[in-house]
Amino acid sequence: MPLTPVAFPGFAKGLDLRDQPDVVDPSAAIDLLNVTFTERGAVKTRDGYGLFTAAAGTNRYDSLMPFYKLDGTRQLVCGAGNRLEALSTAGAVVASSTAPTASPHYFCRFGGTAGEFVFCANGTDQVRQWNGTAFSAPSWVGTAPTGRFLAVTPWDNRLVNARRSSATAGSNPSSVRFSSPTDPLTFAANDYVDLLPGDGEQIQGVVAWRDYLFVFKESKLFVFYGTDTDSTGNPIFRFRTVDTGVGAVSPRAIAAGRDGVYFLHTGGVYRTDGGVPQLVSEWLDPFFLGGTSDFFRSRPINQGQLQQAAMCVHREQLWLAVPTGTSTVNDRVLVRDLQAGWWTMHDLPVAAVASVRLAAQPELVFALSTGGNHVGRSSAAYGTDNGAAIAARWLSGWFDYKDTTEKTIRELKVWGKGQLIVGLNRDYQVSGAGSAVDFTVGVDTWGTGTDGQTWGTGSDGQTWGSGRALTPLLVRGVATRGTVFSLTLRSVDGGSVWGVYRLAAHLRARRSPSVVKTEA
Repeated sequence: MPLTPVAFPGFAKGLDLRDQPDVVDPSAAIDLLNVTFTERGAVKTRDGYGLFTAAAGTNRYDSLMPFYKLDGTRQLVCGAGNRLEALSTAGAVVASSTAPTASPHYFCRFGGTAGEFVFCANGTDQVRQWNGTAFSAPSWVGTAPTGRFLAVTPWDNRLVNARRSSATAGSNPSSVRFSSPTDPLTFAANDYVDLLPGDGEQIQGVVAWRDYLFVFKESKLFVFYGTDTDSTGNPIFRFRTVDTGVGAVSPRAIAAGRDGVYFLHTGGVYRTDGGVPQLVSEWLDPFFLGGTSDFFRSRPINQGQLQQAAMCVHREQLWLAVPTGTSTVNDRVLVRDLQAGWWTMHDLPVAAVASVRLAAQPELVFALSTGGNHVGRSSAAYGTDNGAAIAARWLSGWFDYKDTTEKTIRELKVWGKGQLIVGLNRDYQVSGAGSAVDFTVGVDTWGTGTDGQTWGTGSDGQTWGSGRALTPLLVRGVATRGTVFSLTLRSVDGGSVWGVYRLAAHLRARRSPSVVKTEA
């Protein structure tokens, strides 16, 4: 019988846990891990990582911030328990301090006529500073800041210190203190605001975005937008309250992006540009609220350990590390593409994360939540996770080609790179079977046109070759008869980077019964 080719609609709608598995768009996944997507709808293994730190740290790293100076100096300032360190772009320790008595630390860069600094706060000790050479305890004028969170007002360059630990006015978990304009070391006694101190909540984080300063509590946020002066010459800090029952629950899971500020709430990830927060993780609702399907092989988020979560924006993508199941450390990373809108999931061990310009282009660096006391760096230069193979998988929703009768998919035609297993599942039964597909044999799949090169070897400078076609392969070991189907793509045993750009199913034609009407 003749075969009818039917193109698969693509792979890049991302993870969809909200919709029923049999109504999910076929180009979305009901389970995936360690894959990412291209702008043209392909799916491929995510980048791996190597170690950034030249040697293991004394303590496990738990907070990170890049520090750039006008003279071209680039450093990574780190908290590691009750220890502060600054690392060079080579991952070597520039200087350290064991003076802190609490952790984790929160950082903020301050620049101006007073100099260039990173201020470091932990909510217990007086705020410390790093000037590119040494950590020190500044000589404060007025009320010494001991709050946990730091930021800078965009409109008049004041250092902001929030969430103190006492119970008096201006020194409680609802306090936000402001330095003098352009002078980060002077905190006048009355330059503070107490944000609804009777609501039973503590400030959860502070971040500047565009012309605003955002202060988060657990069920609300406050947007500061300017400073006026009263009749006695004292500053009036202007703000509005956005009380919708949605706030931040993890101090390190707040990040400013190009289009707004993202933050983690118990119900998912939200974005605000100063107005009512909008949910951006609706496709992942069961991951946050419970009720994931049997096809989803990762565990839902651990709501009891949300304070471990960490977030940053890196190259127009939101990265959110969270603990799942019963884990007390972050064992999964959710990634959202801020332009395409898709979500994916990785198993990177991320305790803290930052986007850092170690060279010309920013790289993702992260403190390892498990394993050695190291900071990792992830980029396209790495095809493994510090030498370990990356196990990637992608499982589509169930589809019937708009035909509710039984049909047979005889074979698949696949365009891709690397080595992977391609399989078909039928009638809501997911099997581990599939056929190995190897695009590395006899064709230049990556590089400059020289035979023998394969995709993902980790060599810098590789580019697509000119004048060479990506040869499709037929997968004939997947013949399956059923009513509904699901497509599986996964790494071969032992791991191998792979990518799939196009796929077509070859359906066997069906004979329809015919009746010849005769007359007596």
